[in-house]
Amino acid sequence: MKFKNITLEELMKKIRALKKDVDCHPMWGTIFLTITPNQNKELPLERAYKPNHNYAGTISQYHQNQRNNKNFVQKAEEKLRKNNFYGQFYNNNEASLKSHLNLNNIGELDEQIVLGLIKLLIDEAESNQNGAKFFFKIIDPRCHDDNRFKNTDQITIYFDKYSSLSDIISLSQKIESYLSNKIPDNKIKLGPKDSFGFNSFVSARFDTNKLLAEYCQYPFFDLELKKFFDRYSIDELHHIPIGALEAVFNKIITSEHITNLGNREHKALSEQDSQFVQGEFDMMVYSPINYLNAVEENNAVKEKQKREIEQVNEIKEKIYKFDFNFSSCNSKEEINEQLKEKSQELVRYAESLLQLKKTVESVIYNAILEVIHQKHLQLQDAAQLSLGNFEAPTFPVSVEESEQILNNPNLNPKAVKKLEQLLIKIKDKANELTDLDPLTQAKKRVALSLYRELNKEFQQYKSGKTNFENFKTHCDNWIREARPTLEIHRDGGWKELFVNILKTIVSLGSVPLYNYWNSQGTCFYSPVKTDSINRVEKVGNAINDLQEEADLPPLCGF
Repeated sequence: MKFKNITLEELMKKIRALKKDVDCHPMWGTIFLTITPNQNKELPLERAYKPNHNYAGTISQYHQNQRNNKNFVQKAEEKLRKNNFYGQFYNNNEASLKSHLNLNNIGELDEQIVLGLIKLLIDEAESNQNGAKFFFKIIDPRCHDDNRFKNTDQITIYFDKYSSLSDIISLSQKIESYLSNKIPDNKIKLGPKDSFGFNSFVSARFDTNKLLAEYCQYPFFDLELKKFFDRYSIDELHHIPIGALEAVFNKIITSEHITNLGNREHKALSEQDSQFVQGEFDMMVYSPINYLNAVEENNAVKEKQKREIEQVNEIKEKIYKFDFNFSSCNSKEEINEQLKEKSQELVRYAESLLQLKKTVESVIYNAILEVIHQKHLQLQDAAQLSLGNFEAPTFPVSVEESEQILNNPNLNPKAVKKLEQLLIKIKDKANELTDLDPLTQAKKRVALSLYRELNKEFQQYKSGKTNFENFKTHCDNWIREARPTLEIHRDGGWKELFVNILKTIVSLGSVPLYNYWNSQGTCFYSPVKTDSINRVEKVGNAINDLQEEADLPPLCGF
């Protein structure tokens, strides 16, 4: 009897007769029958990825955490919609990659061929000799002539997410071996929605977006899967659970490296983007469980970074709005008390900032700490001016004498000692340059000149002959002039020395902050390029840039 002549009831009866405990029933709302073999089979990869049945396995936990990351979900949705991918809601537990069995003119085939294929699938699904578990559906015989299913996609296999890729490929080979002995190879090998297949009878399609819980066609990923399967042998994929492919898919739809997903018309990714995707596959094959864990760890870091950036922004706003007004004070004692309180407030901002140090870029800390230092200097100036209202001089003071009084710095003795040591280190490093080649001698001349100029600037500042801003600017300029020569070829520690000098310079007038940072066993600033130092106006831009980075989807770190 031909397949097209079997009634639905007869087909279900014959399927149930093939194997005890097989569940077979019409799939509601479709033209298919669902066939579910015994599902008690334990997969080797399930034991590895889900050691405790009472808790979610690695893949399930991965998806749960991904969906809980609202920023991550939003990025994926925006990219897919921009590329014209709109799916239907579909929240399933099986793997996103499914196999389709294609039987040209299935209605004309002998029913025993189709029943033999169903028996093969049931046996393989229940066999403990392979690492694949699945259920499947088959077209209702009454719909054999439907244009959509006349030649292809009559059977769809839904795999457990912990099924081994190598055993899935092996299953396709067994299907091919069975059918090639019964019928000719297909002339139509792919369904209208498929982009690749394992052989003449078995195609595949990745059609479920677990992150957005959507059913859709993603030809760009199917074409990358084809390349992936062509590049690896069956033996190389034995340890890969099919569900791990979903992590690579999520990487693509959220990565800033890929913006054009080909859409449904052009389908394929660019060559450069394809190379990126194949690189992700390679990392996944190297260690699937680490790939899954690394992606999730990166997401957690990104979310934490986003929260901390918000805290940094709050601190920044408070610092910029910091109040220097002492007008409410009615005595010197009140001014000094307020000065102490406001100084402690700045120190608290610095403490809060340093507690956020692990995930936010150092350039942001450096810039905001510079602002805090500047605010502290301004605070001291404001207090000094307010104190002057209670200590008006009784004798005339010249303009020149007034400037000298205001510019006379209240130096931090610890910072003074530190800077003196660093300047001596420049001299010592210069004297260590003993080679007679032209480059070394040029470095020595520049280093000694730098020592003399910085020491001269320092002595003028200590004596009150120049103010802090001029002192700092002049030192910065001398260092900039010397750097190209001293850092050429081999740096020899000059860059680090310059950074420490500039750090110490900006702490000369700030005793509370200097003591705080040095009591932590750290420098005033983290090592950064000197171009970043004293560029307070870049704080806002730096924070905005990092804010954008935090909004970007995370990268896998390997």
